[in-house]
Amino acid sequence: MLIYCVCFVLLSCVCGRAQSSDWFQYTVSNGLPDVNITSTTEASDGALWFCSVNGVGRFDGATWQHFTTDNGISDNWVRSSFEDSDGRIWLSTGNGVSVYDGNTWERFTKEDGIIGEVAAKYGITESADGSIWVATNGGISRYDGNGWQRFTEDDELTSNEIRSLALTADKKSIWFASAGGVSHYDGFSWQHFSELEDVRSIAVAADGTIWASTANMGIHSYDGTSWNRASPAEVRYNGVNNIYAAENGDLWFASPVGVDRYDGNTWQSFSTPERAVGIVEGWDGSIWCITLHNILRFDRSEEHTSEL
Repeated sequence: MLIYCVCFVLLSCVCGRAQSSDWFQYTVSNGLPDVNITSTTEASDGALWFCSVNGVGRFDGATWQHFTTDNGISDNWVRSSFEDSDGRIWLSTGNGVSVYDGNTWERFTKEDGIIGEVAAKYGITESADGSIWVATNGGISRYDGNGWQRFTEDDELTSNEIRSLALTADKKSIWFASAGGVSHYDGFSWQHFSELEDVRSIAVAADGTIWASTANMGIHSYDGTSWNRASPAEVRYNGVNNIYAAENGDLWFASPVGVDRYDGNTWQSFSTPERAVGIVEGWDGSIWCITLHNILRFDRSEEHTSEL
């Protein structure tokens, strides 16, 4: 088992269709780099990277490593992490991005060509050609291994304030959530959707459907023709913070009122001790939920949850 649990918090589902779930909760006393966790990512070696306002922590199931500016990252405010095809870990921070090859950190800031200072949460990915894409508060930056290319509203982006991005299964198309709507790049041209406003998160489901969450307009899905809003009777809160597409096809939604799961047919709702801000899947299929001050782990194989 990946995690050794130290305490249990029993949480009841707020939706009649869902079963009761206990979430296992992890705090600073268990090794987290800070009480304020911003996001988490699982690497190919099974280690989990926990991003925080005080650097980043790596947990391999037994031991912790902590990295801060003292170790070479560009800023201690780490928004999210991403592993590329070479096994390098990229961090989006409050001052550009940092990349770790397993031994040393390399930093890229505005002086190196990144268009914005603050890289977005869930704002780094790698396309099929090996390019690294970074979403920032000043637009989008693309790194080809030699230099940075920039995309802004001048290239018809709906907004320079990019909140998150999502890659399609073939890794050839990227979707961007922004303050002004949604943008899509297929490797050749841009497509923009301004009918959605103040978009917070975007994800590509296993069937290729695009899902986007907004601050006040609820959750929408795009079938290739039009955007369709999820029924308010199924979604508990309009302002979903993060959408995560799991490998088994489930969609998970983190919001101030907890976590919702959609399997393509039915919705399930789970309460959390506090506001849920992010979701990620572990190597064993478990679902990790980030709240304001804790990390929660949900074991889908046994339909119960545990803490770190």
